[in-house]
Amino acid sequence: MNPEPSESDFARLKALLALKRHEQPPPGYFDRLPGQIIARIEREAAARRRPWWERWFNAPLSSPALGWAYAGLAVALVVGGGVLGKMVRANQQVNAVKPAPVNAPASPALVIADTNGTSSPPAFLVQPGSTLVNTQQTLPAGFKQP
Repeated sequence: MNPEPSESDFARLKALLALKRHEQPPPGYFDRLPGQIIARIEREAAARRRPWWERWFNAPLSSPALGWAYAGLAVALVVGGGVLGKMVRANQQVNAVKPAPVNAPASPALVIADTNGTSSPPAFLVQPGSTLVNTQQTLPAGFKQP
């Protein structure tokens, strides 16, 4: 920076001031100015009173770049969810437990006995190929069968 102003700087400043003397605001400018200021203050106050989600959803309408960013994010989430879903489905198919064959011994039957022992349980409660009495011996954990 030049600490001492030169004569050319003063000449340019005088020319700018001469131009500014002839500038006039448009007709009615000062009549409309207070109303415009009050309207802007009220608009900003109303915007602050709106809930955050409403401002968030209206934000893409104010800027095209922000709208495209939201659209790109939505597309990325949908594509990512589809890819992740396929990966999980493939992993489940690899790690799936194969069902037991139909002719294999079934698990112990569900035994429901009446207090007098005269009636048998309904057929839908007994598993096919099993008996009404549990024939397998269950041992506590840690004990070996003799």
